[in-house]
Amino acid sequence: MEINTILNSLTLIVIGIIAFFIKRYVNQKDEFEKNTIAKLERTDDRMDEIERNYLDRFQDIKDVIKTVEINVADRFAKFFQANNP
Repeated sequence: MEINTILNSLTLIVIGIIAFFIKRYVNQKDEFEKNTIAKLERTDDRMDEIERNYLDRFQDIKDVIKTVEINVADRFAKFFQANNP
């Protein structure tokens, strides 16, 4: 009878230790996953911001090119009007 009690106690202690380590592992895994998702969200936001800035620069260049194109067209028109009476 005493041996059964001792074996049951030892079994409960071993199961408790195993449960502790399993719980710790699951918590660490959840924390890692949460941190990874947060980092990915920050990275995605940063990449979106960089992409917007990159495309905005090209929009500015496009506007400058249009302005130069209009100026050149106006100058050619004035030149041809002056040379063709």
